[in-house]
Amino acid sequence: MDTGMSVVAAAFGASAASYAAARIGFARLSESLGIEAPVLFNGISILLAAVIFLGMMALVFNVYALFILMVMFLAFALIGVLIALRHVLEEYFAGVFIAKIHGIHIGDYLQAGRVTGYVVAMRPTALVIRDIRRNLVHLPYTKLIHEPFNLVRIEEGHEIRVYLYMPHGVDINKLRAELGAVASEYGVENFRIDVEDIRYRGVVLAARGILRDPRREEEVRYALLDRAYSLLTSK
Repeated sequence: MDTGMSVVAAAFGASAASYAAARIGFARLSESLGIEAPVLFNGISILLAAVIFLGMMALVFNVYALFILMVMFLAFALIGVLIALRHVLEEYFAGVFIAKIHGIHIGDYLQAGRVTGYVVAMRPTALVIRDIRRNLVHLPYTKLIHEPFNLVRIEEGHEIRVYLYMPHGVDINKLRAELGAVASEYGVENFRIDVEDIRYRGVVLAARGILRDPRREEEVRYALLDRAYSLLTSK
């Protein structure tokens, strides 16, 4: 009788310890994945504790069929959890891969498909992008794996390049000064004008520089083109 009580007490203690460990583990998993499934995880924890308790009892009293049955129940439960969370787990590990390989950080400017904006948060399963309309867009990490994207780091800046066709007779020094003033006004750094191609009736120039705010790229392009061609019409 004393031996039986000792076995029951030991089995109960082991099952209680396994239940507490499972609850702590599932709580950390929920926090990492950013999900809440208390009923599901609590059920799995109880099932694990029951398997530990009945398994120890079955081994001591040679009831192996009960032990095998409980292990099968636990295995099916864990498989069910993995199937239910497969999309969440896929996004989570994709996020770990993206962050490690591409080094995306909060504040970077991202262009992925129709989504364009600044990264304002990195959730366990998605990036949070503030787009040009000031909306918050949740971009799944798997989208960045399956589709091409453009990443602009704020500390590195983004090169803007505008091609201009200028006929012969245009004062290049005046053009450089005028466009340099526009570039300075819009915060374009390291601005310069290079000759791309020399043609029979004119020359193709490339105005380029580093822009820290990619959202203003189109605005800067039109400002440079407007100033350049206003010089042509004023001749």
